[in-house]
Amino acid sequence: MKKLLSIISLIIGVALIAQVGVAQASTDNSRMPHFDPTIDQVTRLKVRHRAAKKVKINWRNVAGADKYQVRVVRSTNKKLIGKKKVDDNKAALKGLKPYRNYDFKVRAQDNGNYGKYSKKRTVKTTNPGEATKLTVTDEGDANVSWVVEGDTPNGVKVVWSLNEHPTYPTAVGDKYKYISGTETTSTALTAFSGDGTYFVRVCEYLANGECGIYSNEIEVALEGSASTVNVISLLAASNGKVNWSTDGTSAMGYKVVWSKNSNPEYPTRSGDKYQYLSDSSANSAILTAFDGAGTYYVRVCEYLGGECGTYSNQVTVQLGEQASDVTSITATAGSEKVTWGVTGYSVNGFKVVWSKNENPTYPLRDGDKYKYFSDPGATSSSLYAFDGAGTYYVRVCEYLGGSCGEYSNQVSLTLQSTE
Repeated sequence: MKKLLSIISLIIGVALIAQVGVAQASTDNSRMPHFDPTIDQVTRLKVRHRAAKKVKINWRNVAGADKYQVRVVRSTNKKLIGKKKVDDNKAALKGLKPYRNYDFKVRAQDNGNYGKYSKKRTVKTTNPGEATKLTVTDEGDANVSWVVEGDTPNGVKVVWSLNEHPTYPTAVGDKYKYISGTETTSTALTAFSGDGTYFVRVCEYLANGECGIYSNEIEVALEGSASTVNVISLLAASNGKVNWSTDGTSAMGYKVVWSKNSNPEYPTRSGDKYQYLSDSSANSAILTAFDGAGTYYVRVCEYLGGECGTYSNQVTVQLGEQASDVTSITATAGSEKVTWGVTGYSVNGFKVVWSKNENPTYPLRDGDKYKYFSDPGATSSSLYAFDGAGTYYVRVCEYLGGSCGEYSNQVSLTLQSTE
């Protein structure tokens, strides 16, 4: 009997322990994070800083959120790189590899529960030596200047607005100026929405329709429109060149528009092409035949930011397949960078070609790589070790559209692997 009572007591004890365990497990499960549809989705995910091994991002605060979770994956294979929790609406992601595409998403958390992830933001880390920081300064009299740490081979976009944090592509109420040359580091702005305090930033243009890193944001007091254009008089010259004179000042520069159809305009119609000259003192441009040789109609207009104001008279020019007149290109090697000077003018810009094999060319041979600079004023490019660390041979050539004309001398660079 005693033995039977002992067995019964043991069974009861095990049952009580199991019951307590289930209750405990049930309690723990109730505290596990879960999706909460009442938590707002994170929006306005932006890149604040982009470097070779680090990306800084921020986003709009979500009401009631006490934490945020950032998710990072490789764009190519969707491999999860990591997740990071932060208390504020910004994060710095380190330990990334140079010249790689990464996808970022962020979701808000409240009391352990989480909302829907933001839309994906894809960011490409830089090559060592590309732009890592931009600083903009108010120079007074509606002028701003900027300093670049690293390189911006595709130029910069200057964006300004009466609203904070102007961006490119522009939001409603934003305006931009594209500065394609790497030598230009200042520009004049206009009060396109009336007198007031405008917020200004400069961003690294990536030539894919987006910006990379942004500068600090400054406030600039602007009054009225600085454009005072009355008449633009356009004349056709030889070899695809046009010249003009302006009665007044076009503060944001000019758009040169040309087409095989009469009266080309900006924004462009189908069959039109344009060249943007941000310098308010510009008075000439060289055009190329983008739609085959023949007669092209040309006009120049006062650029107002997103649209044109006063147009010039229309002229016609005879354009061949190309109008470059380059006679020599001289290349110089730097630290993971090449610079060049040119005698003449390369209408279609340049191809920088590099390889572990001597005398790289464009079109490419097996083992060659290139970078294309459409700006005829481009003078430098950073390079990277696409085929492992070692010595690479580099040349710069005049681009004619599909092939190269004049080549520079060959230089060699020691490049470190980005793997």
